[in-house]
Amino acid sequence: MGERSISLALSIAEKNRRRWHFGRAVLDECTHELIVNGIDVELERKPLEVLIYLLLHAGEVCTKDELLAGVWPGRVLSETVLTKSIGRLRDVLGDESQEIIKTAYGFGYRFVAPVRVEAAPTPEPARFDFRPGDHPPGRPLWSLVERLGVGGHGEAWRVRHEKTNEQRVFKFAQDEDSLVALKREITLFRVIHDTLGQNACVVRLLDWNLEQLPYFVEAEFLPGGSLLSWVQQRGGIPSIPLSERLEIVAKIAEALGAVHSVGVLHKDLKPSNVLVRSLAGSAVDIVLADFGSGGVLDVSRLERLGITRLGFTETVLGIQGASGTPLYLAPEVLAGQPFTVKADVYAIGVILYQFVVGDFHKVMSPGWERGIDNELLREDIALLAEGNPIERSGDATELARRLRSLDERGAKRAQEREAKLRADRAHRALERARAGRLGLALALVILLVGFGVSTHLYMVAGDAQRRAERAVATTKAVSSFLSKDLFGSIDLSKRDVRDVTVREVLGAGAAQIDSRFRDAPDVAAEVHAALGASYMALELPEVDDQLNRALELYESTKGIGSSESLAILAELLGFLHTPDQTKSLIAHAERALAEARRRYGETNDAVLQLRFKLALGQYQQGDWVREVEELKSLSADMDRYFPNTSHFDGQLSRLLGTGLSRVADFAIAEQWLVRARSEIERAPGNSGAPAPIVRMDLGALYCETERYAEAERELGAALIGMRRLVPDDSAYVLQIRRDQGQLKLEQGRPEEAVAVLEDVLRVLSSSPHDTDSAASWLIRYYLGLAYQAQGRLPEAADTLRGSLERSEAAKGPDYPLTEQIRIGLAQTLLLQGRLDEAQALLARVDQSGLPGLPKNHPIAGELRRTQGLLLKQRGQIEKSRSALTEALGIFTTRYGKTHWRTQRTQDELAQLR
Repeated sequence: MGERSISLALSIAEKNRRRWHFGRAVLDECTHELIVNGIDVELERKPLEVLIYLLLHAGEVCTKDELLAGVWPGRVLSETVLTKSIGRLRDVLGDESQEIIKTAYGFGYRFVAPVRVEAAPTPEPARFDFRPGDHPPGRPLWSLVERLGVGGHGEAWRVRHEKTNEQRVFKFAQDEDSLVALKREITLFRVIHDTLGQNACVVRLLDWNLEQLPYFVEAEFLPGGSLLSWVQQRGGIPSIPLSERLEIVAKIAEALGAVHSVGVLHKDLKPSNVLVRSLAGSAVDIVLADFGSGGVLDVSRLERLGITRLGFTETVLGIQGASGTPLYLAPEVLAGQPFTVKADVYAIGVILYQFVVGDFHKVMSPGWERGIDNELLREDIALLAEGNPIERSGDATELARRLRSLDERGAKRAQEREAKLRADRAHRALERARAGRLGLALALVILLVGFGVSTHLYMVAGDAQRRAERAVATTKAVSSFLSKDLFGSIDLSKRDVRDVTVREVLGAGAAQIDSRFRDAPDVAAEVHAALGASYMALELPEVDDQLNRALELYESTKGIGSSESLAILAELLGFLHTPDQTKSLIAHAERALAEARRRYGETNDAVLQLRFKLALGQYQQGDWVREVEELKSLSADMDRYFPNTSHFDGQLSRLLGTGLSRVADFAIAEQWLVRARSEIERAPGNSGAPAPIVRMDLGALYCETERYAEAERELGAALIGMRRLVPDDSAYVLQIRRDQGQLKLEQGRPEEAVAVLEDVLRVLSSSPHDTDSAASWLIRYYLGLAYQAQGRLPEAADTLRGSLERSEAAKGPDYPLTEQIRIGLAQTLLLQGRLDEAQALLARVDQSGLPGLPKNHPIAGELRRTQGLLLKQRGQIEKSRSALTEALGIFTTRYGKTHWRTQRTQDELAQLR
């Protein structure tokens, strides 16, 4: 049935809604309710729009270009976006055999299932003219007293029991929308109450009537009224002490955090929907009200709780957008994006701002921060009301903690300022002394080197007595060297002492070590190691030379595999090297480790530390399978020899989790990363730096496995946590933002991905970091893929080629991600019709054999898929089918049948038939 015939069939009822019946499914176009096999299924906005477009053109072939133009008007996108939507439709409709949506090979798609469409009048509840003294249906002893308000969700009345004088609130539905709101409020109250119990800080619903007009819900009555009226009774916000205001906001945040914890969104949080309850011993308590606009994050939770889905006929987050108050709506919601937890948090940020400035009518316009004196409150509000949802906090409960610790935070901030001031004074004093007195400059160098010697001796010595004896002898020799010879090669008669740098002093000393300690190579080794530690503290490249020389001397005096040499090898493996250097260093470390195990056994600290760092080296080399094997073995040994302890403060679990993710063992990877997060949080003296990193790793894992909401949550939290520790141009912040760009790309939002990734690259290029560093090549890879998804093929090819060149230089030509970039570039060239160039790139990958990866790794799947598409364009259909079938098997094994990569390859294979 074509669009014209459908339109004629429905022309008699413009206001009626259409219900489409096809196969075992029914789609209500008005409510966007999709019923399949009697079950209401969830479907995102774009797949739903694709389905409606196909239904409107049922029986016709809809080309891919027509679908892209019809569903994504004005946007240039790759076919991958459409493929993901079709794959999602096949998944929810159970259409693997293409009995509903048929792929028109080489053209597009055709809706082939028989379609029946019906127009049903939309029932509307009758209008009622409520007056004081009226009795609601079925409630003869309850009388209406006063109307509390009229809104988009109907009328609310205070009612009183004629015998007991008990008071309650009745909310009436006046139309279909308000009826849906009542149903939704009932459903969400049941979710919250059944999970949190009586402690839930939400208005209690006591009963409801959905059987007889007028429909209503019956709720508890709170004499304190809304937060607005309570503030007015107190004489306005300025008359309330700031501490009391902040405690109220903290309680709102706690209540909202509890609601979020059970997967419920409020979606219309504002002062009038916060009610005040007086409690004994407490000045004021609050409850959240009016969940008529709310939503659930996981609709399956309703089924697990045995709750009927009243009021939820749309997708989980509400594909028709939010209907809240504009003043409190997050910018992304106003722009038409789905409502998330972070949008609720934005509303709390506005409420906090209004409470602090003392005006509930105040709008958060640019420059809002100028009206707030307290810098900590400025930071808190900025964290909540950040316009970019990616950078906004997603944890309402955290706000409660921050507000209640404001005084403590202020004291800590003052201490930090005082400490920084003292450090600055000391630094200036040191600079003045350095300019006038060479002795203090020498003292600084002695301090650095001496600290390095002490630290190294402590790490490699076997026991306290040995450490003490060794330290006495070595420190004696080192002190003489530092005090007499360190400046020997610097001619101060021709130079101003102020021009002498610490780096120069260290270099002068390093040049004399071997001659000064010609007869004591063990002492020379200690000094080289100490200088290496000093260079490391100053982040100077000479660290490599000093550690390598220390390693050479240790092995010549104490033999390969000594505890001293193992400690140096572990340090060296922690640095980035060229691919050839990494390969040589790993081979050396493996020989030393074998000898050390023979000498000391498996439980020696130096042996365990080197095993951990050796796995890091195997990752850098691209041998991901061996990395995972080594980490699994190390973890098993740690559990055997040191049970009930956190190994390497959680870093072993984290490295194993990321390694398993790299080899596409996603389920087990998640278990290890969750364990790592727990271990890191429990680690004594933990500075907090690793916690955002493991959340970043979890976000990347969820992105890869299409758990996009969880990915967004983890990456957002990681970014907030990391920005508290390091500046915006630091490597970790840029890596998290790069992962956020990749997430947008995976979600089929290439324009947003391009905006994020281009900005990350801009920050990197303007920072002190080298733009051709390891941080750059992977950013360029995802940016190239985003250009490709937009159809900007020349830019995609140039960007991917730049990524490939940088990756080959930094990681080597056979590194797994280098090969992945090579495949991505080949795909772009294939889309441009440059078949010979694409074939040459793919042949290079094929020849390497993808060392370091399991045979059915997704990169191998992308290789076979791209080869299959190339063979198809060359007319070699059978070979193309073989390659695509192999790719399909890999993607199905690694990701499952519904993943977009699997669905895309399945469609491409179907086009060959």
